[in-house]
Amino acid sequence: MFIKQNKFLLLGTLAVAAVFLAVHFMWVQDNWAAAAAKLDEADKSRAEWEKNFKAGDNKIAKVDAEKALEENNRNLKTGFATLQQVEFGSKESLQPFSEGAAGAGDRKNFVMTKRTTVYNHAKTLNVLCSSELGLTDKIAEEPVALNLLRIAIIDNFFGACNRSKVGRVTKIQYFAPKLMAFGDESAADDSETEKKPAKGKNDKDAAPAERSDRLVQFPVKVQIMAGEPAINKLLYELQKPTDRAHGTSYLCLRGFHIAVRQAGSGTVEAVLGFTALLNEKTVRDLNIQVKEDDSRHGGGSGSGPKVDLNRY
Repeated sequence: MFIKQNKFLLLGTLAVAAVFLAVHFMWVQDNWAAAAAKLDEADKSRAEWEKNFKAGDNKIAKVDAEKALEENNRNLKTGFATLQQVEFGSKESLQPFSEGAAGAGDRKNFVMTKRTTVYNHAKTLNVLCSSELGLTDKIAEEPVALNLLRIAIIDNFFGACNRSKVGRVTKIQYFAPKLMAFGDESAADDSETEKKPAKGKNDKDAAPAERSDRLVQFPVKVQIMAGEPAINKLLYELQKPTDRAHGTSYLCLRGFHIAVRQAGSGTVEAVLGFTALLNEKTVRDLNIQVKEDDSRHGGGSGSGPKVDLNRY
């Protein structure tokens, strides 16, 4: 009875449902397929990306890579600090032996005053030496900034003598400072010049190539009289790493020889050749002019000036 009375309503409902289902399967099904395809593509991309976070050939996890980089940076800083300990001093530590410390006074008089001060300091350290400190008339005429640094170097040497119980320095001789090249630097420069194209119109503002500061060596030769144990201790003291907090500086030993003048006296004579090392920037800051090493013009391998220990 109900079906007969509502036959047309039921037929209409079925027709609407059929249309809805047809539209649903024709349109929504296509979207589902497209969504499934995108999902598969996303899964493949994710799988490829996850490979970057898995250990394998030349690959490590991002977290481990960041830790490794941090550790590498720490090691670089530590290594750089260690390397700096071969430098004799800095602009700040050498300020008392700089032209700036002379103030408005005469620069050469300041050198003579510093020489007297260091000579008196040597006496308090129980080290006997000439009052000239090796600054003979010829040397005294050389640039003020260079001679002030030489006085700083010999003052530090006297400290090493005191710690070693070396009580007599009979002669001091200074040599011209030299800039140390990085290996076969001249050949490398020539090769770069050949490869480098000519500058174009827009190259005038290009920044110059970066380079590290080189080291400059300030050679000194001294003659001393002392017992053999004291000389052995002095060789050790000279090459201690620079410790500015305790006023000691590294001096690079280049060579030495020892001779017995009076057998049985317990005293021997030694000639030592050593250099103080400063980086190029510090030398410029101290207003010291330095010539290029002869090795840059085919004169050697960059090892620096030769100091003849037999010239005394």
